[in-house]
Amino acid sequence: MIMIDTSLPGSAAPDTWSFETCTHETRCPRAASAAACQARVIVRHDEQGWYLLCNGVVLFDDGGAILPNGRALSPTTQAA
Repeated sequence: MIMIDTSLPGSAAPDTWSFETCTHETRCPRAASAAACQARVIVRHDEQGWYLLCNGVVLFDDGGAILPNGRALSPTTQAA
């Protein structure tokens, strides 16, 4: 499981992020939450190694991610 540490310098406040596509009955975690990478996959590119989650996070096979605010997280900035 990949967790995002939103306390890192440069993290935006959750209410400043405008990307919101989740319409699931049980809402997926917001992009600013620590559980953001547990959101549902809405676009898969297995051959390229990335997935777009319904909260706007782009998740990569190596564990890195790009948040909707453009901030990139390397696998080493993810909490275990």
